[in-house]
Amino acid sequence: TFSTNLEAYVGDALVSLTICALIISGGLGFIVFRDLGMRLRGTKKRLTTHSRIVLSVTLCLLVAGSLLFFWLERRHGMRDLPFGSKVLASLFLSTTPRTAGFDTLNPASLGHASTLLTILLMFIGASPGSTGGGVKTTTFFIVLLVVLKGADEEGRVSLGSRSLGINSIIKAFGVVGKGLLIVIASTTAILLLERGQVASGGGSLV
Repeated sequence: TFSTNLEAYVGDALVSLTICALIISGGLGFIVFRDLGMRLRGTKKRLTTHSRIVLSVTLCLLVAGSLLFFWLERRHGMRDLPFGSKVLASLFLSTTPRTAGFDTLNPASLGHASTLLTILLMFIGASPGSTGGGVKTTTFFIVLLVVLKGADEEGRVSLGSRSLGINSIIKAFGVVGKGLLIVIASTTAILLLERGQVASGGGSLV
């Protein structure tokens, strides 16, 4: 990339949307592409539960993230941009943290709330079988479903006509728990190693 990453193309729809499309497709995973291919060829009547969850969570994260970034930065980091560029920048900000490292808006210009949102999207990451990292969209979905809906007496969580067993729930919370421990430990280590710079105002937690 350029010395300023892709910030010179913040208002360029062709560049922004092309990079976003590549990032999103790279983060969906090969399982989803296989299912979509079989569905389009007519060899499969419907997508698997996995693919439907991945596509739904990905869409929700993109839309919710874009709206939040637009609302948080429209009068701050994006205040000098025209409306169309703000929309493109918001979409790019919502897309890139989960599986790539590009930016069309200088991260230093973002407020603390936007930085925290970026960290959350990075933590969630991409989907299983993809080129991205994170705890994965399916894991995030299971944890969110359990938190919002709760489990029955047998430890199962209903999902339409299907249900998630206790083993899947334990694995999902285990992955998130390990991820949080790694984040907390690495953040603490960085703060300790860089405490002199932080104390002198050269850095901060966010």
